[in-house]
Order: sequence, then C-alpha cells, then structure tokens
Amino acid sequence: MPLIETEDLSAPYCPTSASKFTKRISDFQFPSKIKMPSNVKMYDGTTDPDDHMGVFSGAAKVEQWSMPVWCHMFGQTLFGSARVWYDSLARGSIDSFEELRQKFLTHFMVQQKYTRNPVEVHNIRQRENESLTAFMERYNLESMRILGASETMRVLGFMHGIRSKQLIEKLNTKVPDTVKEMMEVVKAHIRAKEAIIAAKLDEAPARRNNKQSRQFNNRRAYTSSTERSERHQNTPYSPANVRRHEHDTALIKTLAEILATEYARVGFIRPQPMMGDPNKRNAQYCEFHSDKGHHTNDCWQL
Repeated sequence: MPLIETEDLSAPYCPTSASKFTKRISDFQFPSKIKMPSNVKMYDGTTDPDDHMGVFSGAAKVEQWSMPVWCHMFGQTLFGSARVWYDSLARGSIDSFEELRQKFLTHFMVQQKYTRNPVEVHNIRQRENESLTAFMERYNLESMRILGASETMRVLGFMHGIRSKQLIEKLNTKVPDTVKEMMEVVKAHIRAKEAIIAAKLDEAPARRNNKQSRQFNNRRAYTSSTERSERHQNTPYSPANVRRHEHDTALIKTLAEILATEYARVGFIRPQPMMGDPNKRNAQYCEFHSDKGHHTNDCWQL
C-alpha cells in the first residue's frame, strides 16, 4: 500500500542543505513577492565592492526589507568569482548583514578605489599607437579611479595627455568647463577626421582618372604633331604650295618674311626637332627649324 503523506507540499520549500547563516536568519519566514530592484546589477568581483554595496544598500532601504531579507537577497547579486567566495563561507558563520558586509568588503578590497594624488591624472598619456577613441575611453576609466581629482583637473589632465596638436589647439582656444563638454569636442574632432579620410578615399579614383586622361591627351597631341611634321618634312617646295598656304592663313607676307620680323624672334617658341634621318630628307632649308627637310614657307609648325 502507498504511504500516506502528511507533509504540506503547498508550503514554501526550504532546502535542508547547510546554510552560511545562523538559524535565526536561515529559518526566517520571508514575506511573499520580494523582488530585486532593477537598478541593482550583478557583481563578479572585478570592480569596486563599495560601489556595489552602496547601490544594494540604497535599494534595500527603499524596499524596507528586514535584516534577514538583506542577507539572502545580497547573495542573489553575486556571480563569477564573487559567487565562488560566497559559497565558500563557513556554515553558520554569518549572524547579521553587517558581518556579511564586512567579510565581502575585506575579501574584495583589492578592487577598491584608492586615494591617489589628484595630480596623477597628468600621468595618463596617450600611447604611441593608441587611437584617440581608445585613449578617451581609457582616460575616463583611469581618471575616475583617482579620488579627489576635480573636474577641472580631469579636463587639464586629458589635454596634457593627448598627442594631436590640432586637437590641443582647439581645446586651448576655449578650455571646456566639464569633462562631458570636453568629450563632445573630442568626438566632433574624431568625426571630422573620419569624414576627411572618407572624402580622400572617394576622390582618389577621380584624381587617377583625370591624370590618366591628361596623359592620354598629351600623348595624342604629341603623336599628332609628330605625324604631321613627318608627313610634311619631305614635301617639295612649289609656288602652288605657297599660294595654298597663303590662301588658307590669309597671310599678306610669306612665312619666311614673318619669321624674319622682330616679333617672331622674340615671341615664337622654338619647334621640335625634325624627325627622321637627315641624309634622307629634302635638301630644302627651313629657317624656323634651322635644319633641312622642307622650305620655310612650307613649315607646318609656323
């Protein structure tokens, strides 16, 4: 026959495992619907224990918890190495929240902020290969751990630690009153730098295309001039050619006469040398080229 159970299974369950609290705390009857305030975060043992204890104590006071509730609820905020420490507490060793608080702060005291000379904020410097964004984040963390450093000292310390001369000049033009105001200026400077870099990357292909286009046009113009010069080097002189040339350019004087003027000697740019083997050129002489190959009046570079 099955055994008749006399235990009330609807009652709140309480584990029989060993408790780190004394009997008056471990056997305390908790009120229903106790909830952890949302502003109380989990603690893993790597940050300042005073900060975590302060937030938890403030929330517990607002909730008006009794002392045993403080003890049990505090344990729910621990994880990682902090939870390992909490679970290692001896059985029945905690008789009040004050005892738990002292043990907690003593164990994690190495993580506590300590008082340093506020002048030490000036020792926080941007490293050689450290970006401005990374230094800004590191400076905020390290300077906050130096108790006693005023807002003004933190502002001046940052200005002393950065490497950008342009940003230093900008901050010294109007020294910010607060760290928040200073960081807004720094963020704007970073955004401007990023925009300039992005613009340069966008312009680079266009500059390359323009350069290639100029090079192509120069080569084409030079090739066209060279081909034209070669084509007419060996053209024999004839009155018909002179008349045609004079008709096309509406000249009153021949090219040889123009070349003999003072204006031509001063204002004309010397032509490119004639192409081809000199021994195979036309015997006629060009005064503009000072070389043989065609007649002066047939020179296409005049």
